[in-house]
Amino acid sequence: MNITIYYLSKKILIREINQSAENQSFKNLDNLKKSEILDEFEKFAHQNEQTLLTFVTENLEKGLEKLKKKL
Repeated sequence: MNITIYYLSKKILIREINQSAENQSFKNLDNLKKSEILDEFEKFAHQNEQTLLTFVTENLEKGLEKLKKKL
C-alpha cells in the first residue's frame, strides 16, 4: 500500500520500506530529522524537472504522521 500526496502538479509518495523500489530514488522517512525533511521538500518544490518525491517507512500511518508534523 502507498500513500500519495498531491502538491500542485507533483506527487509525494510514502511507501512501506519492504516494497520493491528498484530504479527509484527515495528517502527513508524513519531516519530523517525535521530539518532534513524540510530540506527535501523545499528542494523538491523548487525543482521543475522533479515531479515525484518518494519516502519509505516501516509503518505507513506513523510515517504519514511524522511527515505531517514536520511540514
